[in-house]
Amino acid sequence: MIFNLAIKDLPGRHTVTITLDRDNTIDEIYEDDNTITFEFNVASSTIKVLAAYKDEAELKNPIVLLSPTNDPGTNSMIVETADNFSFDNSESAYYGIDTVFTPINLSSKYQNKRVWLRTKLENSNEYSQTTSFVLGGTNKYLMSDSLTFAKSGLTNLTIIRDSLFAKKDTLRLSVLSAGFHDGNTALIEVNGQNYIPENTLRGHHVTVFEESNLKFVSYQRFDIYAGGDIPNQYLNFLDTLSSKYLIAIAISDEGRITNSALRSKLKEYGSQYVDQIVFRGSWAFIGKKGAVPGTYDEAVSNPFNGRVHANHTIHKDNQNVKLITTTVGLAKKWRSVNISIDENSSFKVTPLGIKNNNEVDTLVTYNRSNSDLTGIDADLYTRLKLIVEGEDISVDQPFLNSIEVDYEQPSELVLNYQTVAVEKDTLEEGEDISLSFLLINAGYVTAKNVNLTVDLITPQTKYEKLFTTTIDSIQPGSNKKLSWQYKTNNITGNIKLEINVDQPNNITEFFEDNNFYEIPVYVKMNNDEPILNVKIDDTDVLDGDYISADPDIKIELSDESILPIVDTTAVDIFLNDTRLNYVNNSHLNYNFSPTNPKFVINYNPHLSDGNYELKVTARNMYNSEMEAVEYSKTFVVSSKTELLNVYNYPNPFSDETYFTFKLTQIPDELRIKIFTLAGRMIKEITKNSSELNYDFNRIHWDGRDEDGDLIANGVYIYKVILKKGSEIITATQKLATVR
Repeated sequence: MIFNLAIKDLPGRHTVTITLDRDNTIDEIYEDDNTITFEFNVASSTIKVLAAYKDEAELKNPIVLLSPTNDPGTNSMIVETADNFSFDNSESAYYGIDTVFTPINLSSKYQNKRVWLRTKLENSNEYSQTTSFVLGGTNKYLMSDSLTFAKSGLTNLTIIRDSLFAKKDTLRLSVLSAGFHDGNTALIEVNGQNYIPENTLRGHHVTVFEESNLKFVSYQRFDIYAGGDIPNQYLNFLDTLSSKYLIAIAISDEGRITNSALRSKLKEYGSQYVDQIVFRGSWAFIGKKGAVPGTYDEAVSNPFNGRVHANHTIHKDNQNVKLITTTVGLAKKWRSVNISIDENSSFKVTPLGIKNNNEVDTLVTYNRSNSDLTGIDADLYTRLKLIVEGEDISVDQPFLNSIEVDYEQPSELVLNYQTVAVEKDTLEEGEDISLSFLLINAGYVTAKNVNLTVDLITPQTKYEKLFTTTIDSIQPGSNKKLSWQYKTNNITGNIKLEINVDQPNNITEFFEDNNFYEIPVYVKMNNDEPILNVKIDDTDVLDGDYISADPDIKIELSDESILPIVDTTAVDIFLNDTRLNYVNNSHLNYNFSPTNPKFVINYNPHLSDGNYELKVTARNMYNSEMEAVEYSKTFVVSSKTELLNVYNYPNPFSDETYFTFKLTQIPDELRIKIFTLAGRMIKEITKNSSELNYDFNRIHWDGRDEDGDLIANGVYIYKVILKKGSEIITATQKLATVR
């Protein structure tokens, strides 16, 4: 399964979780392997304005532009500005991309006006996201025009000419009457709210409202058809009403009026059709004491002619308005809020404190247009929203013109391609990665107790924390230089070093996507073949040689890499197919060295008579794919003293020759006596035990007699005599000289 994630314009660290069978509909043996979560970083590739908002800001010159996180492949950028969002009649200028941030000064023609700004790398055809702000004399939050007011939450407010006005409130009184044969119902509503409790009950349903705002006053029902004193009660009710009230009347079922005094009274309320009401007819009426007939709406109909309606609409000033700002901050310290508002209106300002975990608290309410915010804890509430509420607001003048919030702008810690470097990005395994970087504060306040870590990411996406430290403080506009080395033992392939700043997220900043940086490094695998050197009694023995019963076997392991050998598993030793243990072995000792030979083993066994085979296997500890190097020798141990294979070479000789032989034991002394055929000794060579070796020996003779004279051509007899203790062994051979 392959899927793509859209990451355009989404710089920062992201977490992806893949879950199988989320609803647990499939029976499984194990379910703890149904979810995998991994993180990845998206580096910024565009120029960004150092501002907390896209539109709701006042910024002062110089405007600070942050460089991309990754190398854009150019050192230049184009900055385009305009006084409109369409960038009609815009201005463009080229700037060099400075390290981490580039300050630029905009034209004075934009002063105290809204400006739209976007950037483009010189080698790109695509502009960054547009940022808009008012160019002013300070850096602060500002809502002062239709663009910013439209982003806020507005209740009963409308935007007119970059100011907020209270909306006129429209109220509609609707009266419906249906006699018995036309639906048998009555409704009296204001903006859809019905004020008749039981709308099918017989009679006249009478509702009283305040005329100015259609506020409900009272409700009465008069069942005239029932007779008795009800018409008089109805008449008395109408007599007691004030002329400031509207009445709404709807007949349900039956409501014909036979009482002439009551009909006359209703005519005083402006009725034209009260005399036309028939048995079980419909009548809807809106009136007011003293109204001229026909002033308000009225309708009447006979049975089976359908229901009737009467309506009345008024427009009034909105009494209650509310604005909720967009999010203000991030703040290091809160200072003040200044609201340009209708001071004659009744209003209040309530800050909502937003914590880092997005919990919201309602804070102290203010009743002033200029309020001190220094009492708000910016460590607890790095962001705010403001609720501005008003009562009895006139619709004829602006309620609110602007909201300004002044606060201390935060830090901005930045890592990017300009500040991070490695000495070499391709290394041999075992070499040190030399990493150096500058951590720059491009913000407005000192960043304190800055946590910094360096992680290693291997090809298997495994994270290993390599380095962590805390920087006491970094002043605005300054930097801290750090360097670090890491040895690449046991690490090969394409790896990454990830630098993370403020990973616990304790520091308030404008942006956090530039708080990490990844730098790739390639480490070549060690392919050096081990070099194995084995000597027995400091001699390179041959297969079948005789050696001492107490030999000094020295094994040396070397290679051409810079990697150390630190593990005894680099060398296996077998004697007659029995593997030797390094632990608790009094006959074996070893040591490691950073230079060649890197691993030296001394093995001093005591051997009984017999034939032996020594095998030594050495391997590259850092590359398991390489074949091991092997050493194998057979040798013999004999406690019997023997003199074997006595020869001289060359034979015949002209100037010199060598006497060769094998020894199964080292004698106390060895003599070679050379005689003429007549039996006269002309030369004697003596060697003590320190000059002799086990197995093969070679002794030089320059062909001269005891007087130093070259011997004459001819055949001679030589006798090799060895003595070991009381035992004497001899061997006799012939040699010849030819010149």
